[in-house]
Amino acid sequence: MQRYTVTIVSGGTPGQPPTLVVPFEPSALVTAFIEELFRRIARQGLALAPNTHVATLHLDSETGAIIDCEDVLADVIDPTEKLFAVFSEKHPIATNSTTGQQAAAQQTVMTAPTDGSLSVRVITPALAKSGTASIIQLPLSTTIRQLHTAVAEHLRLPDKTADLDTNECNCNLARKIADGPSPPTQFVIVHGKSAIQRFDLPTASEDALKGVIREHLGQDVESRKKLSLYGAESHTGTASGYKKTPVVAMCSKHRHIPMHAKVADEEDPSSFRSRVIDLHSSEAPIHPASMAATLESAGLSALAADGVLEIYAVHRCTGWPTSVLRAP
Repeated sequence: MQRYTVTIVSGGTPGQPPTLVVPFEPSALVTAFIEELFRRIARQGLALAPNTHVATLHLDSETGAIIDCEDVLADVIDPTEKLFAVFSEKHPIATNSTTGQQAAAQQTVMTAPTDGSLSVRVITPALAKSGTASIIQLPLSTTIRQLHTAVAEHLRLPDKTADLDTNECNCNLARKIADGPSPPTQFVIVHGKSAIQRFDLPTASEDALKGVIREHLGQDVESRKKLSLYGAESHTGTASGYKKTPVVAMCSKHRHIPMHAKVADEEDPSSFRSRVIDLHSSEAPIHPASMAATLESAGLSALAADGVLEIYAVHRCTGWPTSVLRAP
């Protein structure tokens, strides 16, 4: 926990501005810190609430640099800096029914999807509070991967998802497949979540095999992944090879790090901490494993209300890994 000193600034608070000391987790988002401010202010009896006021954090003074509510506290605030929380009243909602109907009609015209497309309302914690969630138009053929990219570009955030392959290891399955028959002109590679692919092998050599892997999976595949070959070996003098075409297991390097090296790696927080975007529908999180599915095939288009699909976007830091037990 880190202790932050915050001066409360509001036009409706007479006298000396109150100052609060707020202990909070530095890895949390600024928006979560603002929510905690509202809770503590309520306990002080001040007439400032999320449904009536909007809070903005500033550095050094009430007119200082504005802190974005989607940032992480530790990234933008030094513990020695003074914080000023400036509260302003929310604009009252128009009660005129005619005005409301006109606005609704205009919104319908603006968001009415064309044939084969879908209106997507992108909502973040900050936009949900301010009521300014915006809408983008996407074809029904848009994949989840493309949806993720579109949301990131719309919010002007880095397009990054949580890494699903941290615990990927296909060695056991590759060993079992290697026990079966293997034609000399083809080889099998096991990758991802036990996905099996067969490729043609022009020459029965390890160099040719790895050349095919680089061609199909990227020239940098050996720097990103751990490649292991399994099969019956033959040894003649100083030379060794395989009696038949081996099976290739492509695994996460994290799964093949020795225990002592893994402990050293986890002592450096910067080695695993990163910012990612999570997407949620109104019913469930949108798992990155479904990146290839379309809005229609994934059933997201069926969740649209009045032609508008609501997608919730959360920009967060990846969690800290589980501690590794150390030998005494």
